[in-house]
Amino acid sequence: MPVTIYVSDEDAYPQVEAAVTAWIASRGEEIVYRSDAVRGSLWQAFVARLKEKAQDNLDDGLALAARAAELHGLDTKQAEVDKILAEAFATVMEALKDTEPAVIQHGSLLVVKHGGKVVRRELSPLEVAHLRRNPVLTSQPATILAQLQELSDRPDGNEPTQVEALKAPHHGRRRLGA
Repeated sequence: MPVTIYVSDEDAYPQVEAAVTAWIASRGEEIVYRSDAVRGSLWQAFVARLKEKAQDNLDDGLALAARAAELHGLDTKQAEVDKILAEAFATVMEALKDTEPAVIQHGSLLVVKHGGKVVRRELSPLEVAHLRRNPVLTSQPATILAQLQELSDRPDGNEPTQVEALKAPHHGRRRLGA
């Protein structure tokens, strides 16, 4: 599952990266690939997957989960999982406290910090696919939400063609030769 981190302050990156890595681990995942970091501001991509032990025991885990739900109640177990994930994600938010702007994407979760505001958004499958094909968007905290909203608002539910994308306004970015 792709993960991207963008922060404008390189000095803040180690703390943010450590918090994101811990949050991913709390979800039972591990980082299996790290791209080279892009310096200036800092942008880096990762790939995470379920840990091998978790994958090997997935079938057993499903059976155990069904039995645990019968014995202890699914709501109680889910509350515990939610608490662990929330605490781990709170660490990510704490790491972003003094960092502006920033973008973190992990699967369908997008967190954007810009202008002193933090926005958490669950992405649609179309938006996730769009970000996979256009990873540079995750380094544009000022415009990423507007660009995703434009994609969501398309009446045909499809990404713009290359011709449409070239004709579209670029949210203050200048095209070469303009």
